[in-house]
Amino acid sequence: MKKIIILFPVLLFVFSAKSQLSIYRDNSVDYKGIEEIRNYHLYNKKENPSCHLQVHFFYPVSIDDKKLQTSLQTYFIDCFFGKEYSHLSVDKAAGSYANSYVENYKNDFEQSGLYKQEEEKANNQGDDISEYESFYIREKTMRNTILFNRGDVISHVVNSYEYTGGAHGANSTQGYVYDINSEGKISYDDVFYEDTEEALSELLLKNLMLNNRYPDEEAMISAGFTSAHVPPSDNFVADDKGMTFIYNPYSLGAYVLGTMEVFVPYSELFIYMKPECTLFRWAKKYFSGNRLKYNTSLLNKEFFMYDPNRFPGFTAEIQFTYPNAYFDKAVLSDLQKLFVKNAFGEKYTSYPIANTVDTFYSEMQKEYEDFMLSEKVQHFIKKETENSADTASLSLGKDYVQKNVFHFNQNDLISYEIERSDYTDETHGTESTAGFVVHVPTAKNLAYDDVFISGIEEKLNFILLRNLMKQKSYELPSDLISEGYDPKKILPNNNFYFDTEGIVFIYNPHEIGPYSLGTSKVKIPYREITSYLQPDILSLLRKE
Repeated sequence: MKKIIILFPVLLFVFSAKSQLSIYRDNSVDYKGIEEIRNYHLYNKKENPSCHLQVHFFYPVSIDDKKLQTSLQTYFIDCFFGKEYSHLSVDKAAGSYANSYVENYKNDFEQSGLYKQEEEKANNQGDDISEYESFYIREKTMRNTILFNRGDVISHVVNSYEYTGGAHGANSTQGYVYDINSEGKISYDDVFYEDTEEALSELLLKNLMLNNRYPDEEAMISAGFTSAHVPPSDNFVADDKGMTFIYNPYSLGAYVLGTMEVFVPYSELFIYMKPECTLFRWAKKYFSGNRLKYNTSLLNKEFFMYDPNRFPGFTAEIQFTYPNAYFDKAVLSDLQKLFVKNAFGEKYTSYPIANTVDTFYSEMQKEYEDFMLSEKVQHFIKKETENSADTASLSLGKDYVQKNVFHFNQNDLISYEIERSDYTDETHGTESTAGFVVHVPTAKNLAYDDVFISGIEEKLNFILLRNLMKQKSYELPSDLISEGYDPKKILPNNNFYFDTEGIVFIYNPHEIGPYSLGTSKVKIPYREITSYLQPDILSLLRKE
């Protein structure tokens, strides 16, 4: 018997998306849409199972640069239909894809004879064929959405739903970011430096928990996640605020989780991004400082060897802030060692930086214990215990405070001061402040000669005196002398830091006058000393 095939209807609609494009105009790229719908019942019998395909495809048009338009259309076809269709025009690609979908369906169940075998088996056994028909039903819906079209970047997603029998269909979302300049897709490796996966994974986990209000990792596991680990993905989209990483069902855990999208702002991604990547320009807008992140170690402890009601002890309060993330791991390691050296000394650079504060405190405590166990102190404590000692004759208490305070963190420069106070029951303790200017790329402290040109010391001396008088509201140099300052000692030195307004020179107690003056800081505004700065320093300060 001659088989008659009735052609299935083809519905083809071409429509304009310009009404929706007001927010997409920046790249001077318009978009049109094409829709393909296919319905086909096995053996062209409406009572038989069927396949259904619905395609909504947006593609770029109306680009002055026709070479770019062809490149973009090829890219969009590749993303949506697959590379095997990218050599075709949009209309032909859409039609060919739809035709192939139906032909594959026919090959699976008609040409193979599988459905006929099922039908004959059901008839022979007296079964209802409809009980098995779900196995032969196929459905697919595809749509792409333009999410961002600005600043030489086009970002879009392809959403698809496909049912191939079974309990439920499968949803899939694939993100794409296109760089108009390079005429190609921006991949994960294009955006991020190597060896940043662990840091990015931590960011993704933090933002996933925050966005979904998971209080802890245990709550994530209870919700269906396989583990509290979110690896970076090459499936992402981007806009002018950040990147959204996409995880399709089963990627992170149970199907019930669905498609997970984790947005991470550029302010958190910036330090891991390659400057040559187009997305970096957007990221830079949200980050004004250096490409560093910081961690702070805090310690606040009390230690008593004897009855605290009768004998003082040792108290320590230490705050140590240091860089803990940077795109160049070698530079980060050198910076961490420099911060430790500046704060605690060279010998502590061999310890893990997270343990530095505890190690420093432990050694101070050991020194205090040795002091308290010394013969002189033991003799004193024995007499005090016997109520025969003069309690004012020996200082036993020790209070130590240290912290670093940041003043400048941009243009490859970090500037901060370390304040220390060491009080040992004397008339007054020992106070000191040290200023630092760190050049980030070289991980070096900048000295006076690195910042200022030579031969200007006398001029700086005059500028320092003038600004100190202004800060103190003094009218005459003699007012400084009356207060106890020695103008001859107010000279430029290697103890200084930068802030956003100028350079601050630090003079510790006794350096320019009596102890009662305390620590003196004299700020010189940048505008007064631009002609005295080294050219490379001036260039860094003026850098946008």
